[in-house]
Amino acid sequence: MSSLSIRRVCPTIFLTGPEEHLRQRVLLTVANGGPAISARVRVELPGGAWEECSLAPLPPGESTHDLYFEALEQPARVMFTLLASAEVCDRREVLWQPPRRWRVHLVQRSHHDVGYTDLASHVLRQHDEFLGSVIEMAAATRHFPDDAQFRVVVEQAWSLDHFLRHAPAERRARMLALLRSGHVELTALFGNLTTEICGSESLVRALYHASRIRRAHGIPILTAEHNDVPGMSWGLCQILTEAGIRLFCPALPRYYSWGSADQQLPSFWDDARLFPQGQPGAFWWEAPSGKRVLLYDNFGVGGDVRPALPGLAERLAELAERGYPFSAIRWPVAGGARDNAPYVEGYAHTAREWNERWTYPRLICSTNARFYADFAREIPDDLPVFRGELPGQDYPIGATSTAAGTAVSRATHAGLQAAETLAAVATAATGATYPAERLFAAYEDVLWYDEHTWGHHFPCGPTAAAAELEKSVHAHRAAALTHDVLNQAMARLADRVCLEGDGFHLVVFNPLPYARTGPVSTPMREFDNCGSTLVPVDDKEGSYLRGVLLGDRWHAHPPADLVAGQFDLIEVATGEVVPYQLVEVTAPDETVPYAPQRAGLGHGSRRYGLFEIPTGLRRDLRFVATDVPACGYRTYRLAPREAPPTPSPGPVVRRTPAVMELENEFYRVRLCGESGRFLSILDKELGWELLDPEAPHAFGDLLVRGPLGDEFRPGPARVEQGASGAVCASVHRTGSAHGHPGIRQTVTLYRGLKRIDFAVRVLKDPTPLLDAHLAFPFRVEDARFRYEGALSVMTPIHDFLPGSYSDTLAVQSWVRAGNDERSVVWCSRDAPMVSLGGLWPGYVSPAHRCVVGERAAHPPLTPEALRQGWIYSNLCANNFGTNFSVSQCGSLLFRYAFTSCRGEVADADAARFGREVALPLETIFTEGGKAPTLPPVAGFLRLEGDGVTLLACKRAEDDRGWILRLWNVTAAPTTAQVCFGLGPIRGVALTSIVEEDQGEALPVERDRFAVPLPPRGVVTVRVW
Repeated sequence: MSSLSIRRVCPTIFLTGPEEHLRQRVLLTVANGGPAISARVRVELPGGAWEECSLAPLPPGESTHDLYFEALEQPARVMFTLLASAEVCDRREVLWQPPRRWRVHLVQRSHHDVGYTDLASHVLRQHDEFLGSVIEMAAATRHFPDDAQFRVVVEQAWSLDHFLRHAPAERRARMLALLRSGHVELTALFGNLTTEICGSESLVRALYHASRIRRAHGIPILTAEHNDVPGMSWGLCQILTEAGIRLFCPALPRYYSWGSADQQLPSFWDDARLFPQGQPGAFWWEAPSGKRVLLYDNFGVGGDVRPALPGLAERLAELAERGYPFSAIRWPVAGGARDNAPYVEGYAHTAREWNERWTYPRLICSTNARFYADFAREIPDDLPVFRGELPGQDYPIGATSTAAGTAVSRATHAGLQAAETLAAVATAATGATYPAERLFAAYEDVLWYDEHTWGHHFPCGPTAAAAELEKSVHAHRAAALTHDVLNQAMARLADRVCLEGDGFHLVVFNPLPYARTGPVSTPMREFDNCGSTLVPVDDKEGSYLRGVLLGDRWHAHPPADLVAGQFDLIEVATGEVVPYQLVEVTAPDETVPYAPQRAGLGHGSRRYGLFEIPTGLRRDLRFVATDVPACGYRTYRLAPREAPPTPSPGPVVRRTPAVMELENEFYRVRLCGESGRFLSILDKELGWELLDPEAPHAFGDLLVRGPLGDEFRPGPARVEQGASGAVCASVHRTGSAHGHPGIRQTVTLYRGLKRIDFAVRVLKDPTPLLDAHLAFPFRVEDARFRYEGALSVMTPIHDFLPGSYSDTLAVQSWVRAGNDERSVVWCSRDAPMVSLGGLWPGYVSPAHRCVVGERAAHPPLTPEALRQGWIYSNLCANNFGTNFSVSQCGSLLFRYAFTSCRGEVADADAARFGREVALPLETIFTEGGKAPTLPPVAGFLRLEGDGVTLLACKRAEDDRGWILRLWNVTAAPTTAQVCFGLGPIRGVALTSIVEEDQGEALPVERDRFAVPLPPRGVVTVRVW
């Protein structure tokens, strides 16, 4: 009988039987060197127990047999004895591990990648169909055992929101029932966003679509997903924790391992450090405020698109062998091998059939929330905690592949906050109807533009062109809606200011919650709003309806004598004559918004041959408005006179054959008269030369790189004097660079203001694959950088997740480069991406790059690399082979401002300067006469508190009072003292970040109350 032997004993993951008497399936392989024979196997268990079972007649050769014996609870040595008749043929002792009680949560979702698989407008309708089919599939499986009933997760809110808006009432009611029962789960975020380029408040609004559904229908929202985007802003963690999200399960693609072996790059973060027990895994992600959300990373599991789940058992066994420490596992599945796939019923049938056979692994047709309820019981006390941002290197830089739209969207992030604040003020002060839905639509368009899908998967051909236009329209529509709300609010307020006499007045508005002094620049002919309202008009021939743009009037356009400068500018409240100047827009490459249209229309004759001559479009009125009240305004009268006033001295421009010099009280800027090169920017107060002569690139140089790292520097530039007058002076620099045949730069100094404005208009040709960067090489030795991200203030690398790449970073309104002696605070109004300390190679993955050059392979930057105060603004990037644009052309405008200070500038001070640049003073003309009730100077909301930023002042979503959202940008706790002028206060209470009451009332003293803010914290309050 010695011809019988045990070859292998293989434990399986399968358990069967009741919970209290589980038996494990074991595969026993036996070799028989003789004829077929009957045999038995005895299994000796710990404690002397044993079990014996007969084997079917063993055929000659090897055969494998199923055994089932009691599932062990502890590791032990188990003896297997092979017997034939009474003879022992072979024995094998095995070190046995207790089997895992696997609970496999099959989470079915459709990856929301709008526009990647079809035009975005088509994908929206497809998801309507997919969600409609869910209703039938849930009904078909409602009698299945609970774990096998059909369930899905709606990955992002945009699809369900669209479905609920457009479905018939009966279908909508059935979907809502599934949401309440938990068979369909809605996650928290609007979409898979490029969160690093979102504005701080627009990132908050990514929660509002889901919260609207929750508020209206009682839907629980406990989890969030962020898929297909290998990058996450730290502010995302901030909003999730403030919204009470329990589980965050991003699907971060490992794009860097794609491609051939010679193209594979290190991961975008340090997997080994983040997940010391292997992956999938989890850690606590801690927000800047110190609050935490559980992050569960599914890397390596799931992804099934076949409902039969082939290979599932083998993959679970491999996970157990690798040491996955939990019994509950989230297993993402999909209905097809495509983004935007339909949902399918097959997983429910697989789960029912599987569970009828096996007790464990237990397949659960699940949702994120059901998985979290199970997994939370296994979270160890020592689960790692990590703080910081994961700076994306693909999608944020990909946004610059359509730089024009991205610039519009970035400006709208700030503009929307101004529009919303002034709409609230107009509603409170004049009884205007608050434009809640128009503001919501504008924020939705902003979110659509920041959504990660930038275009069609193949960026060439008619579909790619259509996808790019569909993307772009979101940015421009959001801007138009913002302009509409802002102008209607300002007109409503301005027309109710008490004015002395007739004539034109200009009302200057400050959307920030503190009084400020700043530059004003406004066209002498306003841009028309996007929508008109029909109002009744009576004349001698009867009544009719007339369309007007500003609620009850058209824009007020100054007449020709005022456009020509024949007026004194008088501050109404004090009677002070304010210096001003008119700056001409004569060419399409001027560095002001809409220069081509303004230069063209401004030279035209009467519009339609009948109406006004729009000469005013060619002229900007510029002056410095002093002490404009917080969230308020100051009024100026354009008092006619026969000739323009004699200008008072302002900043000066001096020119010799060798040097062009621009100077005000604070700075002296010098350029070479022959080459146009910037020679010096001197801070006269500090005696500090701002420009670093040792930098590899000169200030203002437009640097162009090819796909293989070739660098093209600009040629010589022509310098000429620009504006010069009582308020400001400027110098223009005109040149060209490879792929950019026209580059016009303007540096501007204002009287009495310590800031330098710098603007560049680039005419880009369609040369593909190029990226372009603007150099700001500041002389700051041993620089320490700080910058504002979305709802976060960070020190690069220190405040990033381990192993993050930081060649390019998305910044909000400011970057500070400083040391103990001095600092520069730099702001970009239009371009979100920067490289700090140097112009780094970039780290776009092989999944998106068109040409992967050698420079792509490099380790992450270290803090030592960021010792120079050099800032590079990344304007355009087009080395892309999928999703993003491979080429762009046209006229692009980028605007900047910076200032210099003694010592290291505090976050609070940098944030204030950045906000003033991002949210400039706004203006509107009025001729008055609309039931005047308001004084010529007024403020409506003031905040006092170091480092307190007002993110939102708005009407509550449920219309119960006003919502204020405050952010403490500092690392110390602070208290915001709020002086509230939007009406009498009956009460103030804390809410969540999505305006859900938290019950904690704050004391009120007349029109004032105090709001405590934790370090780096965001607090939302309701005032009624």
